[in-house]
Amino acid sequence: MVFEELCEVCGRYTQIKFCKIRNIKVCYECCINCNKRNNCEARVWFKPLIPSKTLRGEKGQIRI
Repeated sequence: MVFEELCEVCGRYTQIKFCKIRNIKVCYECCINCNKRNNCEARVWFKPLIPSKTLRGEKGQIRI
């Protein structure tokens, strides 16, 4: 599961996953840049999994 929380590596508030190897919460950028990535079996996501809210609905042009 993915949640919006604080990444314990870079300190940004974004979508995170729990890293089972390091036992910390990480964002996807920190996950793919990890030096232990070769030993990890966890999937890495590259797109936002939680849709961003807009003023004009799902396909709106203006993001909040």
